[in-house]
Amino acid sequence: MLKKSIFFLIIIFLIGLGIFSFNTYTSYKENKKEEQKYSQQLKKNVHNYLVNDKNYKDKDIRKIEVTKNSKQRGLKSVEIDVVFNDDPNSTYTYIYDSGTRKIVQMAGNGQKNLETQNK
Repeated sequence: MLKKSIFFLIIIFLIGLGIFSFNTYTSYKENKKEEQKYSQQLKKNVHNYLVNDKNYKDKDIRKIEVTKNSKQRGLKSVEIDVVFNDDPNSTYTYIYDSGTRKIVQMAGNGQKNLETQNK
């Protein structure tokens, strides 16, 4: 009788572990899809911001790429690094600020394309 009870508990535990693992994996895949979709949209939004709001031309922009900030979690970890043709050795980082609901320049290691921060 004791052996049957232990066997039954082990089976229940394994079924629970399987369900937990499946849910975790499914959630991870969904989060990755959402992050990828968000990243591509943010990249487009930064490009539009630079062209429409900051009056850059496409020829002024050398590279726009999605990067991750390892100090952040989830969608907040997504950043966009921009390199301009007039300052090719510098990278400028843009994010979506959910507080102001705007694209903002977070950092830049050059001087030519730094934006003034309105705080």
